[in-house]
Amino acid sequence: MPPGNLELLSTEVTTEQPRRYDDHGVEGKGGQACVLNVLDRHLGRHVALKEMDAIEGESTAKLAESRFLVEARVTGRLEHPNIVPVHELGRRPNGRLYYTMRLVRGETLSTRLRACPGLKERLALLGAFWDTCKAIAYAHSRGVIHRDLKPANVMVGKYGETVLLDWGLAKIKGGPEAGPITDPAIVLPKNPELTGDGTAMGTPSYMSPEQALSEEIDERTDVWGLGTILYRILTGEAPFATGDHDERIARASYAGLRPVLAACPEAPPELAAIAHKALQRYPRHRYQTAGELAQEIGAFMTGGRVRAYTYGPWALLRRFAADHRGVMIASMVALLAVVGALVAVTVALRQQTQARAQEQQERLKAELNLAGAYAERADRHLTDFRYASALGFAALSLVHNPAHPASPAYRPGFDQSFPHGRDLRVQATSTAVQARGHFGFTFERALLSEDALGPLAFSPDGRAIAAAAYDGAVRLWDTETGELRLRLASDGLVTYAAVFSPDGACLATAGKSGHVILWRAADGARLAQLEGHAGPVRALAFSPDGALLASAGADRTVRLWDLATRKTRTVLRGHQGEVRAVVFHPNGTRLLSAGVDRTLRAWDPAAWDSAGFVLAAFAFSVRSIAVSPDGARIAIGCDEPTVTVLDANTGEPSQLLTGNASFVRQVAWSPDGSLVASAGLDRTVRVWSALSGEPISTLEEHPAVVSGVAFSPGGERIASAAFDGTVRVWRGGASPLLGLAADGSTLLDLCYSPDGKRLATAARDGTIRVWDLAARRELRAFRGSLTTDARVSFARDGSVVAGAGGAAELFSIETGKRLLSLPLKDATVARISPSGTSVATGGDGGAVTLWDPHSGAILLALSGHSGTVFDLAFSPDSRTLASAGKDGAVRLWDLETGRLRSELKGHASWVTSVDFAPDGRLASAGKDGRTIVWDPATGRELLHRELGQWTSTRFAAAGRYLATDCADQYVRFWDASSGELKLLVRTPRERVSLDVSPDGSALAVNLGRAYSIYPIDLQSLEVEPTSLLSEARRRGFAETFTAEGSAAALESAQP
Repeated sequence: MPPGNLELLSTEVTTEQPRRYDDHGVEGKGGQACVLNVLDRHLGRHVALKEMDAIEGESTAKLAESRFLVEARVTGRLEHPNIVPVHELGRRPNGRLYYTMRLVRGETLSTRLRACPGLKERLALLGAFWDTCKAIAYAHSRGVIHRDLKPANVMVGKYGETVLLDWGLAKIKGGPEAGPITDPAIVLPKNPELTGDGTAMGTPSYMSPEQALSEEIDERTDVWGLGTILYRILTGEAPFATGDHDERIARASYAGLRPVLAACPEAPPELAAIAHKALQRYPRHRYQTAGELAQEIGAFMTGGRVRAYTYGPWALLRRFAADHRGVMIASMVALLAVVGALVAVTVALRQQTQARAQEQQERLKAELNLAGAYAERADRHLTDFRYASALGFAALSLVHNPAHPASPAYRPGFDQSFPHGRDLRVQATSTAVQARGHFGFTFERALLSEDALGPLAFSPDGRAIAAAAYDGAVRLWDTETGELRLRLASDGLVTYAAVFSPDGACLATAGKSGHVILWRAADGARLAQLEGHAGPVRALAFSPDGALLASAGADRTVRLWDLATRKTRTVLRGHQGEVRAVVFHPNGTRLLSAGVDRTLRAWDPAAWDSAGFVLAAFAFSVRSIAVSPDGARIAIGCDEPTVTVLDANTGEPSQLLTGNASFVRQVAWSPDGSLVASAGLDRTVRVWSALSGEPISTLEEHPAVVSGVAFSPGGERIASAAFDGTVRVWRGGASPLLGLAADGSTLLDLCYSPDGKRLATAARDGTIRVWDLAARRELRAFRGSLTTDARVSFARDGSVVAGAGGAAELFSIETGKRLLSLPLKDATVARISPSGTSVATGGDGGAVTLWDPHSGAILLALSGHSGTVFDLAFSPDSRTLASAGKDGAVRLWDLETGRLRSELKGHASWVTSVDFAPDGRLASAGKDGRTIVWDPATGRELLHRELGQWTSTRFAAAGRYLATDCADQYVRFWDASSGELKLLVRTPRERVSLDVSPDGSALAVNLGRAYSIYPIDLQSLEVEPTSLLSEARRRGFAETFTAEGSAAALESAQP
């Protein structure tokens, strides 16, 4: 049973017996403990005693003790020749924990490797590495993951024995987690070989990507660690040996290491292939167990075949001949027998013909399986608002689907044998239609640099982009051309911040050196160097008038610089940890700062010398602050996967923007305040609607941590910077249109105007609003006398809107005046005839009435329904009225005679919607889940679909498609002639109702308190899959996924 029980963390240990151990000197020193050579007087032998160092801070000391106890107890339970045995665990008289173990006299593998003059000597240590692999495989069988594998934790004895040390970061599957030490006062080690404490647990120089990104780890994390040791043996250097802690973490996060053969061309190619497989970015691509890796090393050392290496034919023949001389001789004899076997060829050919047909069928099934995998991936990316990838994977699914007529693999009749192919075709087409029509930023270009990048900024005129870099240089690119304008090199140390002055004439930069440097943005001339901080400077901000510059630093201060004199105006003190973010309020009345102490402080110009005041406190360290353009809201990015939006006056949270998979590094507002964007450790830029808090788009093309994000001054672009050394520029439009009901009232109904340019909504408070969709504004608000469930509709020319809900009323959109109020108290629906000569109403009592729209006089009173009338529809020529009701009947009325023309019976329950197509066909749907298309002239059913749940229906795209809205969250689009399902559109769960635009290009969705427009593109139904794939690549898919029509494209997209 794995050692995962809670006794691992028990602090009850025995106290050291007096005078048992005689100290004979220090054998080694680690990050938080030292190893002594002591004589155990009870047993009369020398042992190693590992003793904890004294650690300041109660919480930090408790975490350190927990890790020490786990290390001792885990090591003590692992009984393996290559794992040092533990003899005793206890507490010394000074209160420090200790444990004793076998004293191994030798050197660490790290020391041995440093002493090796070349590759030949390093390869002599391969046996020690093999032993380490076997030790880790044993530990994994006991449910223990080491998490800190590196040459410094492998001891090589005098006689070649190998022992694996330091299980302090071990994770026990299913057991307690001691956790990292995150006290901000602890300084991370400068030596990349030492284990650092922090959010990412492990040693930066050997850390796996999932550890660097604080993602879930398992045994394959140790496979990476073993791969780094092999990398060190082959190349003589650690995978991430240079740079400070942040730089090494950055490179580890996207596995940015040089290939073995690039670092050491003479390395054995089989071993290079093993290292390459063990060091794959994604765990599923590595060896799945340490045992597999050990087998590969064993195969190499014993002359066997390494599976990770691709041998040429002659190499394979030579290896086989050398190992199997007898077999080769026997093979020559067997070759003679082959001649005789030629007689059987005729029979074999017949069998091959049959097998070929079976093989083709299996190949088509394989294509279908691949299409299914692509379709599933496309759907996931659509759900996560990754529109370019969703479109690309949907196109690939269609390309590979043998049931799709435009696929190279298409076989007529295939979908008859495999109906799943037809379902996949609809699924992929639906994803493509939604991804193609939906709002999103489109990839424009990538700007390249030589090192990891940090925060970035647009110039005030939007013509330049500046980005800070880890190599100490700030780069300026031309926004339109992508050309590198300037490279501003300072002192070679990491640059953390780069901001433009409000007039764009000056660029301020700062970083690890602690200096703030002012540059002339036009030509890169160095204007001034401002000194005063006692450590790195993390953030900068100009005041709106450009008179002041604020700088935030690791010395826990914010400095205000007078740019006229270029001297410190004041130093703001109050933070209890490193200050990581600083920003001025847009009107200049307040300065905001935040950082490691998890507080947001506000400072007023009238009291710069005070400690300010805490506006808000958080559960995690703050990395970024952004104030909305109107100054009313503050977006906060923390060491958590959520962006918090605060009320700028009270500091109270007003929204939580969710969707990130890891920490947020920077946040930004669009210039119009409608959007919020974040950049984070999950390698994405995410965009939300600032009004609704709904996710809008996910920009995903970076293969590494995204460190910065900014909107252009005009809002037409987003730029993102990342640890992979690129700035990516995206072009997009405004956010999806969203309107709110007044005073928090609930929206009950909505309806498109006949030309699709306007939308009418009806709210519970009786208000009807008309919205101009192009201008993105409310056009009219009519306060009527509607009292119950309100319904709304337009006249054919769009000039008049009708409302029903108890009362029934007509309003002029042009004048904003009420045209007519009908004397009704139970009206459920009101429709205006296409000719504009009458208004039809239906009510709770089953009455259907036609009214003169000018005088309000009754033209016809039509009786026949035995219950509530739910819907009405005029024929295109205004001569026929269809009515649907609770009695399950659809009645057709002749409006010239006032008589019932026919009664259409096909529903088993309430009929809640009816609609005429332009050619006169009639569609009906209701509670029984049936959707029926009728020929009104004959009463014959033209189309019948059973959906099994409450349904409403509308014709779309001039009657070509029939849209059905079901209770299962999906809107279905059918070919109105053939009845073939063409499209499935997922809508939000909280929707109340919806309407399809007349041309079928968008859905207006009623979300209760608001409405939102969801674009769709029915023209995509006719586009060739290869054209869709090309379009996806233009939108950014090609930048990440390059293997057209192959499984490699699917594999490369894995998160």
